[in-house]
Amino acid sequence: MRYRNICFVALSLLILTAILMTAAPTSATSPKMKMTTEAPRQVVIPDKLQTRIGELEFFDGMPNEKTVQKAYDFLDFQRAVNVFLEEMRAASMVALRQGRHDLGVNSSNKVVIFKDLMDSKSLWLTANSETVYASTFLDLKKDVPTVIESPPNVLGILDDMWMRYVGDVGNAGPDKGKGGKFLILPPSYQGNLPKGFHVFHPKTNGVWFLVRGFLVDGDTGPAVANSKKHLKIYPSTQAAKPPVMVFKDATGLYHNTIHANDFHFFEQINALIQEEPSGAISPEARGRLALLGIEKGKPFKPDQRKRALLNEAALVGATIASSLVFRARDKEVYIYPDSKTWFNPFSIGNHEFMKNKWLHHDAIIQFMHAAIGITPAMAIAMAGVGSQ
Repeated sequence: MRYRNICFVALSLLILTAILMTAAPTSATSPKMKMTTEAPRQVVIPDKLQTRIGELEFFDGMPNEKTVQKAYDFLDFQRAVNVFLEEMRAASMVALRQGRHDLGVNSSNKVVIFKDLMDSKSLWLTANSETVYASTFLDLKKDVPTVIESPPNVLGILDDMWMRYVGDVGNAGPDKGKGGKFLILPPSYQGNLPKGFHVFHPKTNGVWFLVRGFLVDGDTGPAVANSKKHLKIYPSTQAAKPPVMVFKDATGLYHNTIHANDFHFFEQINALIQEEPSGAISPEARGRLALLGIEKGKPFKPDQRKRALLNEAALVGATIASSLVFRARDKEVYIYPDSKTWFNPFSIGNHEFMKNKWLHHDAIIQFMHAAIGITPAMAIAMAGVGSQ
């Protein structure tokens, strides 16, 4: 009898449950309460999403573990690609300096010069084979200004380690091509300034100095002699007895000045961050790097996963940059409207890459992937003086 009663109760519960399920609203409809508020459809995340980073799954809007990992992988990847594109200019300067060191030129009074012009052994961006180049790097770490005595009739530029314009020397500079004395101040310098100098104040301790001399009836001799006779670089504290200038002829000598397009790119950036003052770049730029593990005063030691991700990001970044150079979407780049053969990778028209009061990031990437060295003289028509 007791067994029969238990069966009757169980059957009754099943019947009651079925009736309630039939009468009740579907699971998709929640009961209306006093404080019930409808969520706008555009803020509700579906339980499953098909995206370019794979299928994403959620429960009540909360991502599951696999989805969280995909999200972080993508976040790190897109940050790394962005850093590659934004910091190419800095990596390029690091590589340019390293190429000089590889030739045994490692102080500011030592200058790389191309006595018989460049050839295919010189891996440079945008260098040409009709100019006598002379190049060196200043090192202002000791907080001592550096003096440059410029030769006459040259085109010279000074850029900092983020390839930002510092100043012109020579024909496009304040000496008007007559030769003059320039004083390059360290970023934190607060001392007195002597008279008789053209003064430049870069944001970095490292400063690239490039001088271009001109052929005379196809002869390199006069330009080489001009630099060797007049170019002097020395700390201001040694003005009474400047160190002897050393000119290293690099014609025909293999050396590479082009930045890496793989994981080593991020090592180049880290090396620069460690040696330059924090104020050399903005807090925003420092933040992008710090989130990838590149932070001043801290070791850069990505794990195997992060290392592989950074390697891929550099390759993708290089692909994007190359696409912007050789298949630009901006029609202003192309010289002829019906052809993509002839184009100008510096079509923005100013060395600060501003357009209609906004910063043109694509134009920066386009130029920095293809070229080295920045000066207004490259963008402004200066007949007989500039290099536009």
